[in-house]
Amino acid sequence: MMLIVNFEMLLYASGMKRFVLRLKDEFHAQLFEESKALGRSLHAHLIWCLERRPPASKFLDEASARLPKKNSSKR
Repeated sequence: MMLIVNFEMLLYASGMKRFVLRLKDEFHAQLFEESKALGRSLHAHLIWCLERRPPASKFLDEASARLPKKNSSKR
């Protein structure tokens, strides 16, 4: 048992992060079908999607543009 624990610690100490991702059933099914159609595992497809995502700043700029402007005058 200790050997397995030490192996996992070494594996993740080499620059990899482990996390849990919760998805809605419909979104999971969509990703699974996409990965199957592309001949990838779901894990490989998720990594592929994350590596090719647009920069977060683009999403933040678009989201802030849709928000109503704050009224800076005091009442």
